[in-house]
Amino acid sequence: MAEISQEIMFENDPDLTALLESYQKATVPREKFAAGIALFDRADAKGHKVRSAALLDELEKNAYTEEQRNIVLIKRGENLLRQSRFEEAVVHLEKAIVGLSQTPDSLDLFHAYRNLAWVYFRQGYLERARSFTDGAGLVLEMRAGKTDRETASAKASLYHILGLIDSTVGEHDRAIEYYDKEIGLLEELGEVARTGSVYNNLSGIYKAKGMFARALEFQLKSIQMAERSGELLSVAISCNNLGEIYYALGRYQPAREFYGRYLEINKKINNLVGDAFGHAGLGRICQSTGDHQSAEKEFAKALVVAGEVRGRGKEASILAEMAELYLTWGQPEKAVSCLDKAIQISLEIERFNTHRHQVLNAKIIIRRALAAGPDRTLLAKARNLLADVLSRTIIVEDEEAVSAIELEIDALYTLAKTDHHLGDTARAKENIAKAIEKIDSIAGQLEPDLKESFLARKEINVVYELKRQLDNG
Repeated sequence: MAEISQEIMFENDPDLTALLESYQKATVPREKFAAGIALFDRADAKGHKVRSAALLDELEKNAYTEEQRNIVLIKRGENLLRQSRFEEAVVHLEKAIVGLSQTPDSLDLFHAYRNLAWVYFRQGYLERARSFTDGAGLVLEMRAGKTDRETASAKASLYHILGLIDSTVGEHDRAIEYYDKEIGLLEELGEVARTGSVYNNLSGIYKAKGMFARALEFQLKSIQMAERSGELLSVAISCNNLGEIYYALGRYQPAREFYGRYLEINKKINNLVGDAFGHAGLGRICQSTGDHQSAEKEFAKALVVAGEVRGRGKEASILAEMAELYLTWGQPEKAVSCLDKAIQISLEIERFNTHRHQVLNAKIIIRRALAAGPDRTLLAKARNLLADVLSRTIIVEDEEAVSAIELEIDALYTLAKTDHHLGDTARAKENIAKAIEKIDSIAGQLEPDLKESFLARKEINVVYELKRQLDNG
């Protein structure tokens, strides 16, 4: 096999060209290996998956120590992780952990644990992901007192995934604490470029809290930094998140454009799991604009991809969105089937009785109740289910595009409708007023043009329409 340094060039990329030249010129084996790893890291981050994988083949062939062979295993895991080839990534990373078991304070062992946490986080197995962050944390404890740059950088990366896990389960304040610690370390290290992904995650937290203007601010900062660095995966993630934010604000055209760009970048970098998010985003836009058939097609594409990469959490999320679509479309039996599948998957990955599923279940019960007469017993059951959801802090899974505050508004609106059907006008007015208070809390933070598009959303209009009905008796 010809050496990659002889057969591959990185046209129009001075950064990668310089790293390739360093790799070519290195003659001392250890220095050449280090230069090759540096080249791999940058090339893989910039989306050169095939080239970076070929470089690993060359590095593995020329590795002459067990340490170097373990590093190649870890890097293969990273390469496969970025391609959403999760099962293959696990095989390489677990081999590395076995090989590194005799060096419990090794940063290579830390990276193996950290990358496995990433794999399981992306698949939706949060407790399993957290167990591997524990392993990564133990490595750092073994290095207590060390002040080298690499240890500080590793600690920052651990804070990052801990923040992700906590934000996923609704522990937003604790997640922000982790991100603040990460930013502090990155600033000390002079690695400000890495804060782009932190801004990305903070944007998601502020969106969940209904602070859409601040979410947009952080996300625009994130994409600007990602574009400057040339890391296509980071650009792609920002495109998806901007699509979600603009969708929530009722700006469907820019949302569609960002989802489209996201899907284009995914093809370049083979980010298959991203297609599940991108097609689901397009499905939401189609649904909100009344194009149910196109929405169904987009959701179906997203579901196939999520299944291919075994992204179980995303599968459950898409099925929940399809259940919502079929309810809107007047096909309740299909909605029931989708929700049942979503619940089954959630149970398999140990996410029990999610709030999104409870709200959807209540909507299905209401539909059945109205078709039966109405059936007051079923309506009361739905009301109790919604009241239970609203009695606690609402948590939305990371793979869900809907934010916690949007789900809360939906639950309050649905509860008010149920109260209305039961003839309890006073309680219906009380709950619709709470929904409008939440809407006002979002709208009050927005610039006039964004406020106008947000309030024009069909999902918002129905809330005000029910208020008018209740006020007019």
